[in-house]
Amino acid sequence: MKPKPQKQIIANVSGASGCGKSCLQNILAYRKDPYGVSGEEFIDGYSPDDIISGTLTVKETLMFSANVHLSDDISNDERKQRVAKVMQDLGLEVCVDTKVGTEFLRGVSGGERKRICIGIELILSRKILVFWMNPLQVCMIQ
Repeated sequence: MKPKPQKQIIANVSGASGCGKSCLQNILAYRKDPYGVSGEEFIDGYSPDDIISGTLTVKETLMFSANVHLSDDISNDERKQRVAKVMQDLGLEVCVDTKVGTEFLRGVSGGERKRICIGIELILSRKILVFWMNPLQVCMIQ
């Protein structure tokens, strides 16, 4: 399969202290209190959502995301292959049967939870992936 070219849509965001670089980064990463933030965010025409359920295992979480968001023309075997590849690529095989966890149920580590979120995006083949570098860069996969 031929790799898709990347198109950088935001690069080398810079400016004086207080101009909003960190604020932009925090908004895109959902680390900012939504008070005072307005507008709508769409990725591939869909509103992003957090579908991580702490009572599901890592594998169940990724499969749930694949089953909910992938089109019907993608077979169940293809979905399973995508999930397996993502878990391998992100080093999640060691916690495949571990519950993600909630505030009341011990689960995966914080780093593993972040990789699960990345895995959800990789399975869905989003057109936009955000990489946190210094300076901030947003890459668009076409």
